[in-house]
Amino acid sequence: MVISLSDYGSEYRGGIYVAHGRASKRNLPLSRGDAVAHQSDLLHGVKVRDDGGERWSWVLWYRDSARCEDHSAEWYEPCAHEGGEGSAICQHMHANTRIGSEEPTDDGIAWLQRAAEQGLASSMVKLARAHLKQLGSRLAFSPTEAERLYREAIHRADEPDAHFGLAQLLLQKGPAAGATPRQLLNEVVALLEAAAKGGHEYAMFNLGIAHLYGYAEGGVEGGRDVELAGQWFEACGLAEGFEAASMYYASTGDQVKAQEYKRRAATMGYGTAWRRTARQHVGSGGAGGVELNMAWPTLAGGVVPPAW
Repeated sequence: MVISLSDYGSEYRGGIYVAHGRASKRNLPLSRGDAVAHQSDLLHGVKVRDDGGERWSWVLWYRDSARCEDHSAEWYEPCAHEGGEGSAICQHMHANTRIGSEEPTDDGIAWLQRAAEQGLASSMVKLARAHLKQLGSRLAFSPTEAERLYREAIHRADEPDAHFGLAQLLLQKGPAAGATPRQLLNEVVALLEAAAKGGHEYAMFNLGIAHLYGYAEGGVEGGRDVELAGQWFEACGLAEGFEAASMYYASTGDQVKAQEYKRRAATMGYGTAWRRTARQHVGSGGAGGVELNMAWPTLAGGVVPPAW
């Protein structure tokens, strides 16, 4: 249960949202005293707009146990077996209790496969990552199958995590037979733009990298567009993006904004051990363990973007 302690519209904008997937979100405009209750199988999250507002909430979690024991592994099993409308999400959530551990089970992957067969794009993304050994599983390493799953998730639901995952995979593979490096980079940037349109923060950050280093076609200053890069760094809302935005404003001579974004990056934990650990566990929000840094090719003079 989420009880708002702030007024929507005057004290903050954005806030809690519900979703069918990452690309389809709807905000719940809760004002002070408003409350919403939901079960854990509802796809939801929080995104407060970066316009100076501040949101406070009182959040309560309930467990179906007098001794507060965790029975969440059992919650999704009945509806996962039921089939029919809505069962794909139950199957996906049920799978999450059985994968990613030190000894991942084949059962968890089987439930993901069942959800993917029903068209759930988020399950396709997880299966793709399992085939790339970025997620614990016994599935065979297969970039080809991962690419197929990413493209199917894009076709089915325009899934932002699939756009970003495919962009990462294509950069790692390099140009396909008969394709030029420029063609590869154009496809990668287009995928990042599609992911960013769906609110993917990691994609926004990497669009900043693409324009800063000239990987995006049509930029200024020999392929680079530093101003546009700064805008993407700002827009992503990540600590790493705010640090990069600080560098951009420092390069323009705007020390006030440079210091402001540096302060915000530090507040969000930029450069700290806990920030790196949290980023590894949480990932892009759609899947844990997703890497922020991409395998951008080396430029003339041996220049390559640093790891963040």
